[in-house]
Amino acid sequence: MLSAAVGKQLLGNGLKQRKRPLGLCLSEIMTILIGFHCSSYRNFAAYSWSRVAECSDRVPSSKQAL
Repeated sequence: MLSAAVGKQLLGNGLKQRKRPLGLCLSEIMTILIGFHCSSYRNFAAYSWSRVAECSDRVPSSKQAL
C-alpha cells in the first residue's frame, strides 16, 4: 500500500511512460522462431544478424534525414 502511494508520487512528472514489461511476449518469440525454421539458415545468430541488417536498411539514419 505504501509502495503504491510512493509510485504515484514518483511517476507524476508529466512524461508518458510504458506500462509494459521489457522483453518479448510469447507471440513475438514464436514469430521469430517460425521465421528462422522456415528459412535456409542453419544457425540462429546468422539469421538474426541478417534480419537486423535487412531491417536497418529500411530505416533512414539521422544523417540521411539531414
